[in-house]
Amino acid sequence: MATSSNNTPDTAPAAETESAATQATPSKARKTTTSRKTTSPRKATTSRSTATSAAPKPPVAQVTDLANRALLVQVGAGLQVRDDVVSTVRDLATKYGTRSGLERELKRYEKRGAAARNRFEKQVRRVRRDFDKQSKVVTGQVEKIVSSAHGFIS
Repeated sequence: MATSSNNTPDTAPAAETESAATQATPSKARKTTTSRKTTSPRKATTSRSTATSAAPKPPVAQVTDLANRALLVQVGAGLQVRDDVVSTVRDLATKYGTRSGLERELKRYEKRGAAARNRFEKQVRRVRRDFDKQSKVVTGQVEKIVSSAHGFIS
């Protein structure tokens, strides 16, 4: 892990030069120093990435990396769920913190449930009424067919 440290000889002078340039020189010199600083790490990153891509990781290291990633995904998902639960509990505690607040919310839920029940019952009555109308029409048609069939038979 010595190659991934940030204190390489290439980046240390750029940081010192930038801090000195920021303190005593005009903004034109800062821009020049900043651009030098950003190009140095890019070259170092490019050379590191080509060095690692040339030598593939052994299978044990690949499996270890995959296992670490799988573990970190599970830990991260668990922490997200924990945060969501804590947030929900806090919201509920502020909403239902008092007895009157709880009673108000329960009354609201009761009204909403009653309204939903009434809508459902009305819809059932409408469907039943439509079904009765259609069945009367079909019954009338069947009676006509039967009576005409009796006329042909007798």
